Order: sequence, then structure tokens, then C-alpha cells
Amino acid sequence: MHKQTLDFFDLLLIIIVLISAPTLISCGKTESTSEHKTINATDNTTTEIALERLGINGEYDQSGLAKRVLAALEDIPQFKKSARVYVAQNGNTIIFKGTVPNRAFLTRLIAVAEDVKGVKKVNSEQVSVR
Repeated sequence: MHKQTLDFFDLLLIIIVLISAPTLISCGKTESTSEHKTINATDNTTTEIALERLGINGEYDQSGLAKRVLAALEDIPQFKKSARVYVAQNGNTIIFKGTVPNRAFLTRLIAVAEDVKGVKKVNSEQVSVR
């Protein structure tokens, strides 16, 4: 049963990576304001997107914050080899699930996630240390 749980998390991580892979190239920090504004040139309207819904390329994305956190985590050397972590979001809270090799690695993941614009809290209660 434990093996099935790890397989499930592996599959979820692969799905998130595959979904976000086309947009990972241009990931970066967003503006320092609390919301991102997109201007539509054809009708002069402004659309405000909450930071937790802001996608990697500035578009509206229901899972935008989780995808931006995942993109930041993938910049950590050994992340893909050492950790089996699923990244989810509930509003502006990031939720980690899975396993990491040690407590120091988990601390690093949390610090990187907290540094992503829009993250207010990181919940790592569902992460186990090998």
C-alpha cells in the first residue's frame, strides 16, 4: 500500500510538470504590487488578476501560484532527483505533500516557496522525511 501512495504522488508530480512545462521557460518574479494588471489594447479595459491566480506568463490560471512555486523549486539542484513532492494550493497557501531526503532539504523548499510573490503560508504537514 505504501508503494501505491508513492506511485500516486509520482504521477501527480509528473502531471503538474507536464502541464506547466511549456510555460516554465519564461517564469520569473511578478511585480511587487498585490495584484497584476493586464491591459486589453482593443477595448482599453483593465483586468486585475489576484496573485494566487496569476499564471507563469501573466495569464489567469486557477493553479497559477502552485505552478509558479513548482517552477521556482525546479531551479533547486537535485529537486527532481531527491524529492517526491506534490505542490498544491488553497488560495494563497501552498501545500506540499510527499517525501524529501532530509529536514534541511524541506526547509530549503519552504524558503523558496515563501519567496514566490503571492505566497502567504506554506503547509508542509503532509511531507515525510526519508
